[in-house]
Parts: sequence; C-alpha cells; structure tokens
Amino acid sequence: MQDASFGPHGVLWSYSVQNYPPPPPARYDEPYVPYALGVVDLTDGLRVVGRMAVDDPGGLVVVATLSWCSA
Repeated sequence: MQDASFGPHGVLWSYSVQNYPPPPPARYDEPYVPYALGVVDLTDGLRVVGRMAVDDPGGLVVVATLSWCSA
C-alpha cells in the first residue's frame, strides 16, 4: 500500500437523510439529530461515501459542488 491524497473538491452524486434513530444495539446521543449520508464524486475520479457536515440535511442538492473535509 501507498499513501495517497485526493480531493478536496467534488460533486454530490446522491444522498440519503437518516431521519430515524438506529435500532439497538447502536448508540447515539439524545435527542437524536437527523443526518445525511452522501456519495461524492471527487474531481480526481474517486467516489467516496460519508456523513455530510451540513446544518440542514434536507437542503442538500444533487450535483452541488462540495469541498472535502476530514474530521
């Protein structure tokens, strides 16, 4: 394996909003806060799936240009 870099820009290909808490035995903070999982096509050709860092997950728009950040 080799280290690689990618990003930081891409286009939102698809997303799903998780509006309900997961079933046991999963843990989550109370109160449950909905979040979005997105599929992003990075400009260098890599497609990644991850949790979207947005205040309003329902406000995402497919084909929106995004910036990659890792937390």
